[in-house]
Amino acid sequence: MNPQIGLLSSSYKSMHSTQCFPNHESHIIHKSCAGTSVSEARFTIEGLENDRKFIIMDAEKKKAVTARELPQMVLIKPTIVEDTVVISFPEEKGIPSFTVPLDPPESTLADWKHLEQVMVWSDACDGYIVQAIPNQEGVAVDPSEVLSGYLDRPVHLVLKGPSPRPVKPTDTHASLSTVTRFQDGYPLLVATMESLQSVEEQVRATAKGENDWNIGGLNTDRWSNSEVTIERFRPNIVLTGASAAFAEETWKEIQISDQGADGIIDMVSRCTRCLVSALNGMILRIKLARSLLTMSHLAPQCRSKDRHSGHCSSLQSELALHSNVSGGLTPQAGYQ
Repeated sequence: MNPQIGLLSSSYKSMHSTQCFPNHESHIIHKSCAGTSVSEARFTIEGLENDRKFIIMDAEKKKAVTARELPQMVLIKPTIVEDTVVISFPEEKGIPSFTVPLDPPESTLADWKHLEQVMVWSDACDGYIVQAIPNQEGVAVDPSEVLSGYLDRPVHLVLKGPSPRPVKPTDTHASLSTVTRFQDGYPLLVATMESLQSVEEQVRATAKGENDWNIGGLNTDRWSNSEVTIERFRPNIVLTGASAAFAEETWKEIQISDQGADGIIDMVSRCTRCLVSALNGMILRIKLARSLLTMSHLAPQCRSKDRHSGHCSSLQSELALHSNVSGGLTPQAGYQ
């Protein structure tokens, strides 16, 4: 498989048509932390290079923690600098940044504690408790100590270990066989700007009282004119130029390069979005609305339910690289 993504030549294929997308973005997501927008990225069967390679784990429960329960995580900013990741925090917190290796050699991993079982939802994964690189003064802070202080909970920064994590088959892809890192379900998540625009239009209309249904907890003053940003939905690949909003409901595959079969991603599962989509990473509101809008209101043609989530999907698509996929989006959101 050619590891280089060439999204400028991206296209989707439905039953009868092919469409090119001249505009795109790619996002490397650090689990529940701030993402990184890039113009191109390398990929493997596990997803975009470096995407969701690290998680923050509850030190006692040995379980991944996310912004669903600790919203302040979205203000942690990992920045890739050459072969390292610099972890920084909001300036007003006064917490020093620290640097960790992106691809530590075996000699380094030998000194890190290896965990046989790190729980990501119902999946048991392996991982390493990460240690920081010494700074210019030769001092290496303890990532676990720094993150525990910021989150007010004992946690560890964990790097995905070498054991493969198989994805679950779907109704449309019963023989699905691929692996992933610390993603919720599948290696990639795709969204289109046309679908996002439709969501934004409906959110604004609801805020103005123009719809016959409501979004619980919606700040009507703010959302009558505010922008719904794509970052809320944390996709890896964002495409512009779809024929209509929610056109991805019909997509079977996406071609992301001119390398034949090696450049094709099959759409295997619609993606339901959680409360993280209700968090504004730029202006964080800790108090989340618990009465949520199911975005199927915004895509009336979508009425089927995803086997694993039980929710109707209509905006984004989770993908399994070159091993089957599906499409759609169903974020749930109480917008703040």
